[in-house]
Amino acid sequence: MARNQSFLPEDYLQRKVAIRTNAICITLFMLELFCLLGVLVVMSRQRDEVRQQQVMVDEKYREAALRIDQLEQLQKDKKLMMQRRQVAEVLVEKVPRSVILAELTNQMPSTLSLLEFDMETEVLKTAPRPLTAIQREAKKNQKNREKLEESDAPKVQPTKVSLNLIGVAPTDLEVSQFLANLNQHALFENIFLRYSEGAMIQDREMRKFEVELTLNQNVSPNRLHAQVDLPMDPMGDTIQINEQGERVLNDPKVSPVSNLPKDKE
Repeated sequence: MARNQSFLPEDYLQRKVAIRTNAICITLFMLELFCLLGVLVVMSRQRDEVRQQQVMVDEKYREAALRIDQLEQLQKDKKLMMQRRQVAEVLVEKVPRSVILAELTNQMPSTLSLLEFDMETEVLKTAPRPLTAIQREAKKNQKNREKLEESDAPKVQPTKVSLNLIGVAPTDLEVSQFLANLNQHALFENIFLRYSEGAMIQDREMRKFEVELTLNQNVSPNRLHAQVDLPMDPMGDTIQINEQGERVLNDPKVSPVSNLPKDKE
């Protein structure tokens, strides 16, 4: 019995099968092509997003680098300002001499006068502290980093300002009061009385004394607001003393010490 029951020609059936096969293959190829195009589009979009993210990251890196440069510039400016401050500390006195004289005058009793005032500035040489192995290594690394940034700024060394005062007073009571006032003042320290002895000044028995002290340079002059209204300048050249040997302030009837009448023999 024959298997082919169709009355169509055999070549027609073969062409029909070939056409169907070709259509299926073309359809599968188009589907595969569309899928490939879709993958390419997706990959292109992802690549664009990655590029955008890379641009954003690069922009952030540039901003961070700019901030780091600004920070380094600020540190250099700070270092330069510190060097200028050190130069100013070397050249300018921390406490003006006018303030020192004013504060000394404010602490003096009204019957006490200064004959001499000497001020000397001494540079203190401090021995360096011994360093540990870690500190030596850190110091070595820091020197290597700052080797190309050496500066000619002067090194500020600690200084000591010493004052030497020579004055006269009627009695030791005024000298003690003067020393007590100096000890209570924040600007002066290390007060030392070298001597207090009797002295004849224009035939008058007075107490001549010498005081040594140092200046506290950590006190800001702006914190010193003490003011004392004195009827006369205790640093003046004349001293007014009455016949009893007591100092008189602003008494026009009493002549200065240079014109005092001598005692009657």
